[in-house]
Amino acid sequence: MVVPTYWTRAGGDVRPGDAVYDHPTPVDEAGTLGRLLESLTLLDTGRFYVVVIVAVTDPAVAAAAAARVRSIARTAPEMRVLVVDQDLVDRIERALGPGDGRGEAKVQGSNSGEGHDAGARALIGLSDYSRVRNLQLLVPLALGVGPIVAIDDDEVVTDPSFLDLATADLGDRVSGHNVAGLGGYYLQNREGQILLDVPSGSESAANIFDRKAAIMNAGTQKLQALAGAIVPTPFCFGGNMVFTAELAATVCFDPAITRGEDIDYLVNARLAGHWFFMNKDLTILHLPPSGGSYQDVAYHKVVQDVLRFVYEREKLQAWSEIGAVEPVTAEDLDPYPGLFLKSDLDGYAEEVIQRIIDRTSADQRVTLGLPNTPRELIRQAEARAGAGVESYRQHQEAWAALVGNVKRSGEIRSILEEAMFGGTGRAVV
Repeated sequence: MVVPTYWTRAGGDVRPGDAVYDHPTPVDEAGTLGRLLESLTLLDTGRFYVVVIVAVTDPAVAAAAAARVRSIARTAPEMRVLVVDQDLVDRIERALGPGDGRGEAKVQGSNSGEGHDAGARALIGLSDYSRVRNLQLLVPLALGVGPIVAIDDDEVVTDPSFLDLATADLGDRVSGHNVAGLGGYYLQNREGQILLDVPSGSESAANIFDRKAAIMNAGTQKLQALAGAIVPTPFCFGGNMVFTAELAATVCFDPAITRGEDIDYLVNARLAGHWFFMNKDLTILHLPPSGGSYQDVAYHKVVQDVLRFVYEREKLQAWSEIGAVEPVTAEDLDPYPGLFLKSDLDGYAEEVIQRIIDRTSADQRVTLGLPNTPRELIRQAEARAGAGVESYRQHQEAWAALVGNVKRSGEIRSILEEAMFGGTGRAVV
C-alpha cells in the first residue's frame, strides 16, 4: 500500500513558486496521516508494506516534513513502513547513475510552470502530483512487490475486506478486457454516501464548470446502473486506485498534468490498451480537512482544471502522434470527464475564468497564475498542451527505461530494504 502525504511550512505559509496541493499539512501540525495508519490495523498487516511518500510544497520543508512523518509512523510499530523522503530519492538517483535516460529536453509541466528534464528527473520527485504518484509506482516495482494499492493520507479504511476487494479481480477478463487497473469509490461520510454534495441550483447551470459536481455524480450513477460489481470506468479516484505490476511498469503519470492526475492516468492507460474498472464494493472513507492552505482554493482548482482539460483534449486528438495503441474519444469518457474534453470547452472555460478575474485582485490573480484575460489563459493552455503532446511519447519511453533500470538494480532494492528494515527484519522508521 502506498500513501503520499503532503506537507508545507509551519503555519501554512504560502510563497510564490510553491507546489500546490489541495490541503498540505503544516509541519507544526499533526495532520491526518496518523489517523489513516491507525485505520490500517483493521487489515491483516502481515499482507502488505506501507510506503509513505513525503511530498512537500518547497524543498526547504523536506527535512522537517520527513522528521514529522517518521514520528507519526513510529506510532504504528505493527506495520512495515518505508518512509520515502528526499534523502532516499537522492540515493535512488545516485544509484541509477548517468545511464538512467535523463535528457536535456524541457517540458512545461510543474505547478510552478518550470521546465523539467524530459528523462527520469521529470518523472519522479517529491513535488507535483504526477511526479509523486510515479514514485508510488516505482518504489514497489523496485521492491519487486505487487499489486500496488494507492490510498491518500486524508482517508480511513473502514472495511476489513478492503485488500481482498482491491486485489481479487486484478488480471481477470471483464467485458472483453483484462482488469489492469481498478478503482473504488470515496465515501463522503460515515453513512456510506458515494455521491458528492452538489451546490444548490448548480445541476441546471449553463456552464459545465458550475455543474462539475453534478456531472461527476451522473458518472457515478451511470456506473451504478450497470450490471455487476466490476464495470469499465471512465474515471477513478487517486486515493482508491489499484495497479497491476505490469500496468505500473508500462504507463506513468504524465508530468505535464498539474491536477487530476488520477483520471489522466486512466486515459493514458486506455491509450496504451489497458483498461480500468470500478469495483462498486471497494470503498474508502474520505475525510479531508476543511478549507485549504492557500487563498481561493476553489478558484485555483478551476484554473488548473482548464489547463488539464485543454491538454487532455489535445492528447486524445493526437493519439496516433503520441504512439497510442488505440484511440480514445471524449464520448468514450462521458459524462465525466468526457463533457470537458469537447470542442465547446473553450467557451465554457473563458466564461468561468472571466468571472474569476472579475472577483479577484491583481495580487490574487498572480497567486492563481491567471493572466489578464481569459483568452490569454486559453492560449497558454494550448501552448502547454502542445508541449505536453510533443513530450508525451518521450516520457512514456523514459518511464519504461527507468523501470527497467530500477528493476535490474540490486543496489536500489538493497537501499530500499535497508531503509525499511535496517537489516533487522523489522520495520525501521
